[in-house]
Amino acid sequence: MAAVKELKKLPRIIQPLLRDNGGFKPIAWQDAFALITDEIKTCDPSDMAFFAGARIGNEEQYLIQKLARAGARTNNINTFHYLGRELAYAGLSKANLPFPEMELTTHVYLIGADVTITHPVLADFIFKQQLDHGCRVTAISAEGDISGSFQQKTIRVTSIYNFIKAVNHYILTEHLEDHLFLE
Repeated sequence: MAAVKELKKLPRIIQPLLRDNGGFKPIAWQDAFALITDEIKTCDPSDMAFFAGARIGNEEQYLIQKLARAGARTNNINTFHYLGRELAYAGLSKANLPFPEMELTTHVYLIGADVTITHPVLADFIFKQQLDHGCRVTAISAEGDISGSFQQKTIRVTSIYNFIKAVNHYILTEHLEDHLFLE
């Protein structure tokens, strides 16, 4: 909440601005959208990429994906969540577990994610699972308290990437991998 208060203190840009002779001049929304549309039309879809801010909500993420896929005809979409940490997140999907399956879980591990900010719907779902079914929550973090106040346990690590490598090494060394899943 402190960040929101700070943002409210700053002067906000409330209309589109166009760079003009080293400065900026206000333009109408229709003109801004026309400029964006014209620019998108000049590009090959495979040459474009859309990046979304790391702290925007689900609705904004959806709108950016809609613009990229329906408007620009590209699937080159990503967020700034992982900048500088790409190796730690290589190959992860954004939706590893559907919500209906979450209802069956007894323990949630939040690894390097503050779901109260990045996915408030999921955070609410996890919190309700705790209250209604006693689901346990463990946060694993290299950056401090990452999941608000609803986890029962926080494990501090120096690197999420190294932590995941160590867990994978342990699983393989102890032959704990799920062979049926791997086949």
